[in-house]
Amino acid sequence: MGDVIDITERLARKKQGTLPNKLAVRGLKNLYVTANCEDYLHDYFGDKEDAREFMLNCMMRFIRNDFGALGQEDIEGNWHSMENGGTVTGCYPFDERQFLGEEAIEDTSELQMWMVLDSDGQTLTMLVEEDC
Repeated sequence: MGDVIDITERLARKKQGTLPNKLAVRGLKNLYVTANCEDYLHDYFGDKEDAREFMLNCMMRFIRNDFGALGQEDIEGNWHSMENGGTVTGCYPFDERQFLGEEAIEDTSELQMWMVLDSDGQTLTMLVEEDC
């Protein structure tokens, strides 16, 4: 298992009222990064701090209900899970140019980090496709 990152302080600095009323994350207590995900991020970014910054940015997007590169059906599934209890997912390409419709760096277009939030909104796991 990779590093466990405590984001409590960073979240506390955000102004109240800037987040949507209904959030998937309701009281994050556990954050896990699989070893595969950590390895892929380190290899792609080449720098541990850049990889961490990418993870934190994706996490902040996820917390704000920006589920990344998911299709509309999956996003609607997330909303249903938030209403009725269930897992919530997000998908974030390592190279955001792919998501924005621009040309991605060769051989990286399929690298994506997935986030899976358990049904009680307290445990978030970051992983890559081969972890599934």
